[in-house]
Amino acid sequence: MAINMYATRVLLQTLQYIKKPCSYLLDTFTQKQKPTRGKYIDIDIVRGGQKMAAFVSPVTKGEHVKKDAFKTLSFQPGYTKEFMLFQAGDGDDDRTAGQTIYAGNDNAQSFEEQQLKDGLSKLLNRILVREEWMASQALLYGKYSMKGDNFPEVIVDFDPKSAHFITLATGNKWNANLTVGSVSSPIQFLRAHCNLIFKSGRKVVRITMDPKAAQLFLDHPDTKDYFSNQKNYNYGFVEPKPIGDDNAYFLCKLLDPAVEIYVYSGSYEDKDGNAVNFLPDYTVLFGNPNSRFERRYASIYDKKCMYPVDYFAKTYEEDNPSGVYLLVQSAPVLAFVEPDSFGRAFVA
Repeated sequence: MAINMYATRVLLQTLQYIKKPCSYLLDTFTQKQKPTRGKYIDIDIVRGGQKMAAFVSPVTKGEHVKKDAFKTLSFQPGYTKEFMLFQAGDGDDDRTAGQTIYAGNDNAQSFEEQQLKDGLSKLLNRILVREEWMASQALLYGKYSMKGDNFPEVIVDFDPKSAHFITLATGNKWNANLTVGSVSSPIQFLRAHCNLIFKSGRKVVRITMDPKAAQLFLDHPDTKDYFSNQKNYNYGFVEPKPIGDDNAYFLCKLLDPAVEIYVYSGSYEDKDGNAVNFLPDYTVLFGNPNSRFERRYASIYDKKCMYPVDYFAKTYEEDNPSGVYLLVQSAPVLAFVEPDSFGRAFVA
């Protein structure tokens, strides 16, 4: 029995095997959850750090421990719903990237299959870029917005502790190290901010900087002094190396605070064609990959979508203009379940 490459079940299986782009923020800090059945997403935001059991006399009633406090956000996410049109004759003049010019397309079916695969990959990657943007906004500001055609703006605000999301004062900025009256000290700041976050969330184990913040960090006299003692005291080491993502790399490891530092330079193209970095200049992010920061998906309301999925693809034909439409849909939500376990600083 021949396989119909335009069948919905085939498209859904193909989506699972398409090579996805590296998405440092999504891959590092988020955990993918099963899609939800329903158009609404409920997010329980958990507050509070670790607490210690109290000592009491064996003849007392004991200590009453209250349930952990949390609040629930409930909203309907926006859809990503984009399509591509494949028309008769596409293979006559078109060629795929890298194909020799004027080589022609001797195998029409092979070209059609490749065209469909490329279309799926392109539409899926656009959704992943949107999810990476949502993750960046949540990590930078503790909130993000969703708005679009016939979809009123929805602001998803996780209300993190404001003390975790700061801009350094003038004298504390990392590029103020040669200024009279400067008290700038990157190492002391990283140590203090990690301790602050740990008091109400999880222990910070990973710090992520944009390239400009990383350069200020490495060039700062305070940092050079810190690493100059590493041979005698093993305070840490600087050893840049790739991590499998072209837009990110491991920079160094510190002993106090006990964190690894990474550099991320990922970007996306805005509607005007301009490249925009996911992390603004001079950004430092604090987090723990084990903190609950989840990727969730609401139901796709389509007659062909019979069960909850994260990404749904289908094809359909129209006579005017004549062609086959490839449609990929998703209703993604980034759920900051433990927002107080993260932090951000603009350091210059």
